[in-house]
Amino acid sequence: MDPVLGGDVDLDGQDQPTKRVCKTGRSGGRRFGFSPLWPDSWRYKLPFGHWLWIPLATGLVSLASCGYVLLQPHMLKGVHGFGNGHGYDDGVYLGAAIRLIHGSMPYRDFVYVHPPGALLLFSPFAAIGEVLGHENGLMMARCMTALVVGANAALAALAVRHHGALAMLVAGLALACFPLAFAAGHTLTLEPYLVLFCLLGTVWMISDGKLATSPRRLWVAGMFFGLAGDVKAWAIFPAIAAIYFCLRKWRSSGRPFCIGLIAGFVLPTLPFFLAAPARFIQYVFIAQLNRSASESAPVSVQTRLVKMSGARAVFGDGVNPTVVVFVLSASAVFVALIYLATARRTAIADWYILLGTLSVVGGMFLPGEFYDHYAYFPAAFASLVAGVTSGKAEEILSARQQRLRVTRHSIVPLPARLAVPGVALLLATASVFPVARSATTYLNEAGEASALIRATIPAGSCTLTDDPVLLIASDRITSKRRGCPSVIDPFGMWLTEDHGATPHFSESVPIVFGSTWQAWMQHADYVVLSVQGSDYIPWTAATTAWFADHYEPVASGPHAFVYKRVPLSSAALIQRGVSEQQAGQNDSARSDFTAALVLNPKASLAYFNLGVMSQDQGDADTARAMYLQALSIDENFRAALFNLAVLNTKSAPTDALALYKKIIANDSKDAYAALNLGFLLLEMGDRVQALLYLDTAVRLDPSLASRVPADLLHG
Repeated sequence: MDPVLGGDVDLDGQDQPTKRVCKTGRSGGRRFGFSPLWPDSWRYKLPFGHWLWIPLATGLVSLASCGYVLLQPHMLKGVHGFGNGHGYDDGVYLGAAIRLIHGSMPYRDFVYVHPPGALLLFSPFAAIGEVLGHENGLMMARCMTALVVGANAALAALAVRHHGALAMLVAGLALACFPLAFAAGHTLTLEPYLVLFCLLGTVWMISDGKLATSPRRLWVAGMFFGLAGDVKAWAIFPAIAAIYFCLRKWRSSGRPFCIGLIAGFVLPTLPFFLAAPARFIQYVFIAQLNRSASESAPVSVQTRLVKMSGARAVFGDGVNPTVVVFVLSASAVFVALIYLATARRTAIADWYILLGTLSVVGGMFLPGEFYDHYAYFPAAFASLVAGVTSGKAEEILSARQQRLRVTRHSIVPLPARLAVPGVALLLATASVFPVARSATTYLNEAGEASALIRATIPAGSCTLTDDPVLLIASDRITSKRRGCPSVIDPFGMWLTEDHGATPHFSESVPIVFGSTWQAWMQHADYVVLSVQGSDYIPWTAATTAWFADHYEPVASGPHAFVYKRVPLSSAALIQRGVSEQQAGQNDSARSDFTAALVLNPKASLAYFNLGVMSQDQGDADTARAMYLQALSIDENFRAALFNLAVLNTKSAPTDALALYKKIIANDSKDAYAALNLGFLLLEMGDRVQALLYLDTAVRLDPSLASRVPADLLHG
């Protein structure tokens, strides 16, 4: 018997008509047999060209939904939200990528509380922004996120392809039409990329309903799950389910999958970890754990289930949580019954999808907070369960008809069979309108402040903000000043600096946290706040009073309040420059010393410090010129006299001799001047005077005796 066509040959050698029988292998899919729902050709193990339209169609539906949102006002280049937090994350992820391509390392140079995957994904858009403007880089990154959301719906259909067309259509449309998909796809969020890599791993891991037999394919699948972990740590939930089934055959499945998983996570992460291992662990893991533990009133189970179902986006705020929980419970019971009814024929892929979904949904109860875009992650795996369940239900109906000996030419007419996908598409389309209204309400705070910020803040200024997307959208995220603070995630800083606490007003803010922000504001030229007195900045009474004294409001608009630092006095600039110089921030220090001279050309201390910096850098001519400028203002400036004498010791010893003598004439107890003068006289051949000055130096400061050879002391 031909195992493909199922044809029989009779004993007389005459060919019999080919009979189609239902074959349900362990893959769970049907290769042949009549379906009560679909035309016969759709029941076969569909060739690629036959079912390609399903993932394409579901992907386009998902992309169209995101496209509708992005075509609304202010969606492409504006800020998507302010007080509601809907427009914050994109500024953090793209802003961190911009800092990265400018040479700042996350974890080491600035706070970033996620794995580095998103930074690497968005770095190309940060590079594009350097050429075309960062507002255009932001726009392209948002469009890419919409494409990823569309690709996810197509991948969801592909992941259940072993169950045939109905399962693919259900899984793809379930994710494409998930009511809260817009919450994840309207801008840069981690969930679409997390889902992308998890679904890619699932598609590569599954072959005809079973684990792939190719070690290379399993290695690639593991790598995709590892890359998902680089985006967000939640990838551990489906990865655990995948590992469980792969470990059953360690050599052929478990080992290649685990190697790929480790490689996918470690290789992109390792450079960042090595740059700051302690901070990496603190920011990515400890801060997030503290965040969950610090929530005094975590989001309730009912609220989480309502959000994961997307019901509020369809039915509005009036949705009854009890009804939603009942419907979800009934759905879970239906899935369990279908799985139990087909347990003996259920493929490993189906068990993985079920276990992965349970793991992901269970993981959603761990965070203390639960934002709307979080729901997209469990929705992706729930859509796979929906596809598998529909495929299994179709299998049960098909088997029943086979037992009743329903012929191929069923009494169910072709239009009725074709109506099933039509009804599915109609229901999906019907849900679009309330979801579209919900998306409009969800993003009703979207706006633009770029024109105001551009007109007020010169390009290249050092600017701090509580919401980085404000500066990205106005192309003011980068500064020409070296040493400008790299503040990217003010919200995340609360998690790392205040033991996982979310932003709040309190006098009990850790001293280091508050003083760090005040030091940054001392260096900045401008501060832009999305709301006045934003709690993303750790204000205390002292910090608020200091800010009022040192900053003045210069512009304001809807959700953009711009403050400019009151110009510092020459003395204050010099003091700040000295601090920067001690911290190794030479460019900023030089800029401050130069600015001090503009305000006060007689600031001898500024000339002196510029001379010290030049001398440290080996530029003797510039250092000599700066010291002479300082002495032209104050001829008895001891430090300038001393440093100039040191510079002249080799090139102009006579001048150096005069300078040391002038210092001693002004202060006869200057031991260091006497010491250097003694050594200089010794080199010039005047041993008697040299020994006299050396003895004087040691008498004034006995600790200098170690620097003078013993045979030179006391004649």
